Amino acid sequence: MANPVKALDGLIRLARNGVDAARRNVTAVEDQITAIEADDARLVAEVAAEKAAAGNDPAMIAGWVAYAGRVDRRRAEIARHLTLLRKARERALEDLAEAFRTVKRYEIARDNRLARAAHEADLRETDRMDEIGMAGFRRKAAEEGE
Repeated sequence: MANPVKALDGLIRLARNGVDAARRNVTAVEDQITAIEADDARLVAEVAAEKAAAGNDPAMIAGWVAYAGRVDRRRAEIARHLTLLRKARERALEDLAEAFRTVKRYEIARDNRLARAAHEADLRETDRMDEIGMAGFRRKAAEEGE
């Protein structure tokens, strides 16, 4: 018969690999969010610098207005992408939590099986000691009865 504790140890290892993969996924999504937020901040700073460079010159302001419109569209696109990534992060965190719960479930099952095996071993030892005691008692009674 296969050792059920060894089987659970294998499942625990696999589940821990799942936790590691889920962590990597969360980290990758968070890295993407950080990079896109940095890109957005760079665009905001760039717009401010371009506005300052345009000053009050009407020819420069017309160019700046067109530029600002493109930047606004790009920032709206960034905002949509960030929304999607934040939802992906929530899903990744839920997956990570589920992976942790799975590992914990397997660990609890393993611990329960180990405790049950230890209890059964204690019962067998108690039965063996009782049998030895009873055999000694019978032998002593037989010797006294002779």
